[in-house]
Amino acid sequence: MRNTRPLAILSFIIVSLFVSQCEIEHYGCTDPDAVNYDVAADIDDNSCEYDFDRNCYPDETGNLIINNQTGQTLLLYKNYTGYNGINGPITCIPPDSESFLVNIPNEQFEVCLLQIWLNDDVIDEQNPDLSKVYRQWSVALSNTTLPEERANWLITGDDNYAGSGTLLLNYPNLDEYGLEVIYQVDIFLNSKNGARLASLQPGITDKMVSVDYGVQYLYYHYWFSDPNSQSGDIIDIGWAEETDEVVINEYHKEAEIDIPFFYSTIGKVGEITIKNESDFVINVYANDNLIEDIAIVDGSSQGLSSIPSRGESTFIIPVEDYTIITKNLGGDQVAVFTGVSVVQNENVILRSGIPHKAIRIENNTEEILGLYNEMEEYLGLTIEPGKITPSYQVPAAYDSLVALNFARTKVKTFEYQLCVTINELDEYVYNRIEFASPWPLIEGMYQSPEIPDNEITIMEARLINSEPAILTFEYNVSSETTYDVFSFSADGVNEISNVSGESGWVSFSMIFDVGTHTLLWVYEKDRSRAVGRDNVQLREISVE
Repeated sequence: MRNTRPLAILSFIIVSLFVSQCEIEHYGCTDPDAVNYDVAADIDDNSCEYDFDRNCYPDETGNLIINNQTGQTLLLYKNYTGYNGINGPITCIPPDSESFLVNIPNEQFEVCLLQIWLNDDVIDEQNPDLSKVYRQWSVALSNTTLPEERANWLITGDDNYAGSGTLLLNYPNLDEYGLEVIYQVDIFLNSKNGARLASLQPGITDKMVSVDYGVQYLYYHYWFSDPNSQSGDIIDIGWAEETDEVVINEYHKEAEIDIPFFYSTIGKVGEITIKNESDFVINVYANDNLIEDIAIVDGSSQGLSSIPSRGESTFIIPVEDYTIITKNLGGDQVAVFTGVSVVQNENVILRSGIPHKAIRIENNTEEILGLYNEMEEYLGLTIEPGKITPSYQVPAAYDSLVALNFARTKVKTFEYQLCVTINELDEYVYNRIEFASPWPLIEGMYQSPEIPDNEITIMEARLINSEPAILTFEYNVSSETTYDVFSFSADGVNEISNVSGESGWVSFSMIFDVGTHTLLWVYEKDRSRAVGRDNVQLREISVE
């Protein structure tokens, strides 16, 4: 008889190991954060459920703002395809939340598909039903978390939803007159009490906002917070008079919106410089008050209104029209300037103690113009389109004046007259040369004319540059060596001196700071003889 005891023992061991192995492979939810976490589970079976109503917290920094107007909790997903499951939603958004901040890193600036489900429509957070997507938006999120670069998504409770489109909001730094924009703007949808889509600072372009298909109306509210103020107070500026009507649908999914500018003087300042040409001290008054009473300065302004003889002072004051009066210390009037228009980003130049003359200007163009001298110093007169200015005082020494729009794109230079009419404008060039007495232009070259012995000929020009400029030209001298010479000066300083003989073509260039500069090309003969061409040729005169 065979012994069966060893076989029984071996079978028991095998069965025990098998049962033990089955106990180890326990399927269930292994995520401790899930509401159905199974402490005994060894293998996750994708059954985890989450209580998003409890954990709907915005990120501290982010690149997406969501406004939830549905009255329900929302679940946010990214690029969900319905295959193989995912790790759950990015976050949830509580009902009726505004400016809910979410961070979705996008270092490659790729377009992603953002999808929203109603929380009540999701049974399995790992595999939501694609047929029940509530909203979706294809968007290239910013790769930074700067507030001005955040995308905005308004999610409404409209049951007739057919899709979402994108608004690209633009709010430039400069308005149509070339003046700096200082007001911030909030954009509201469909009413002044509607959802706030975005809050923009000047200089923001292509700000992305998602809205549902349909006819949408945009309302603009403007406000100002002085960055130099320690109080941080917010000043309400007002609403735009008109709204934008925008149609977003399947055939017009994207609309570019240029936000209108709000014109107000609140918070805006300009500069005014008073030059005292007198031999005595003067005090400056603005609208019957010492100018120090309205000047914006750090610390005390007391005593700033007094300007010593041959001195000058610059004051920062609110944008407004003023009557500026200067008086001596005895209280007698020295000069009166009426209708002085202080303009944002411009510096009015007024001279007290010199003769002045009156001028009236009729502006028949569509541009708001300012009156300037030849050095493009603003003289304080603003010329409205289609209007004639009151009589205005300008220094008597100014024979030539300049009308210039504040965007510096249009200009008109004219000789002084008591009454001037401006019917058309020229294109403004930032860096330019104006020739006062050019030499004859022959075959593309300026050539000094024939002159008698012991005489001099000069070609004069002005370089006007509102940006740093480089002047270049080429010269070719053919003359009696040592005695008949060519020179070039800028602002009275010789840059090329006494070139003679046969020079051939020589290149010259120099850099000029911003300003107005006098240029002189000079050819001078001694008392006898003429050699070669007996002149100087100039070509390729340019400024950049």
